[in-house]
Amino acid sequence: MVKARAWLQRETASSLVEQELFDPADLSDAPATADMLQTVARQLLNKRQIIVFTGAGISTAAGISCFQGPYNANPQARMMLEAFQLNNFENDFWTFITELRQQCKGKRPTVFHRMIDGFSQRQQLKWTFTQNIDGLERLCGHLGDKVTYLHGRLDQLRCTKNAAHKTAFEAPNGVYGECPVCIELKTEPPGDSGDIVKPRRSSRIRDQVGRLRPDIVLYGEDTPEADSIGEQIRNMKLAPQADALIIAGTSMTIAAARNAVETLKAGLSEGSEVFWVNLQRVPKSIEHLIDVPLLTSTERFGNAVLDMWRQQSTAV
Repeated sequence: MVKARAWLQRETASSLVEQELFDPADLSDAPATADMLQTVARQLLNKRQIIVFTGAGISTAAGISCFQGPYNANPQARMMLEAFQLNNFENDFWTFITELRQQCKGKRPTVFHRMIDGFSQRQQLKWTFTQNIDGLERLCGHLGDKVTYLHGRLDQLRCTKNAAHKTAFEAPNGVYGECPVCIELKTEPPGDSGDIVKPRRSSRIRDQVGRLRPDIVLYGEDTPEADSIGEQIRNMKLAPQADALIIAGTSMTIAAARNAVETLKAGLSEGSEVFWVNLQRVPKSIEHLIDVPLLTSTERFGNAVLDMWRQQSTAV
């Protein structure tokens, strides 16, 4: 990619790195060298507000399977997709969801997660959008509310009647039935004796009580948060203040994700760059959006950035 090669030449012109290192016929097909990663890491030191857009590839180093691409660490992961049948909340479905939840419990944030957290700690992170449902971002110490979970979170359940009703993904005997929030709202206030009167279980009341379901986007469902991301970006005024966008660990096969990145790119400040960090080459559908493609693992990229921070701190 000509613009990627020109960017790298510009950024390394005053460094000790020889420009010949960045002369493959097409950088989008060439694995990222250590010098390329160092150059990008150095450039990120000067970014004021960074937006990060991630997919399943950033969590495989934590031992969480990815369903597709070269990140797939579990050959059986694709078979699990059959359990994601829309509205099929039967025993087999809950067994799979519970097993998936158990797979994520106890996992720790990866190097790439720590890099995002570091951006936030250094006051460089504008926002992060993730398509992952593992919730590893919640274990980072500095992200706070600067995270949008486009496909939901596996650590909580939501009501089928009212999506605002949330409850933790923990229940006696693994049984998930009626929404406890709905039931509580239908409970009558204490009587004169101070005793709480149990809710009337009439058919009318039961119709107003939803059932629990995973708070994640199932296969075949729409992605309302992702589809409304353009409006969210405009309302939050994210992009105009951002000067870098990092897209990492995602194949960008979902149309809503591509639309989100298009919106983010269009609103970036002048002179900003869009970085692609992935073991796969840039898809043709978004090739026009990428300034710097880096064919490398997200962990290797994260380590390069963390190393640059360490060098900066020791030099002070």
